Amino acid sequence: MKITVIITAYNRKDYILNAINSVANQTLSKDLYEVVVVKNFEDKFVDERIRKLEFKNVVLDTPRYGEMVAAGIEESSGDILALLDDDDEYKPEKLSAVSYTHLRAH
Repeated sequence: MKITVIITAYNRKDYILNAINSVANQTLSKDLYEVVVVKNFEDKFVDERIRKLEFKNVVLDTPRYGEMVAAGIEESSGDILALLDDDDEYKPEKLSAVSYTHLRAH
């Protein structure tokens, strides 16, 4: 069981690094989740952080949230999808809780 986190950003660079870092700092083992960042811009610092973390970086020029999520789903290989807006952050145990809840349900 693998989780895919899709982070979306449209025209906002102010907080996206916080969102990315909140997912990078999860208590869940890194081999149990992947991250796909879908945004409509390129940024030297953001793109370098995504590359260093080995997250997927998708640049898609659309204002439609649904199209951004669809692009993230297309790039995903997870069994569970988790969405995160660029101006939000996950608590460190978020993905562990999702994983635990999924395992208990099955």
